[in-house]
Amino acid sequence: MYLIVIYDIKQEENYTKRQRYVFKTCKKYLIEDIDSCIIFSARNNVWMKKDFITRKLEGNDQFI
Repeated sequence: MYLIVIYDIKQEENYTKRQRYVFKTCKKYLIEDIDSCIIFSARNNVWMKKDFITRKLEGNDQFI
């Protein structure tokens, strides 16, 4: 089963508090040994940074 969570946090006043809340909520449902959580962030469409919160996916693993 795949679950895709998309949450757009506007970077104003209290966005760090909201960001922590979203992370804690997602963390409740993730099992670090099995699940992968990947955060993509980009300032423009061409360059994209990705961070792995849980286990890293190998080069040939598929994800949506």
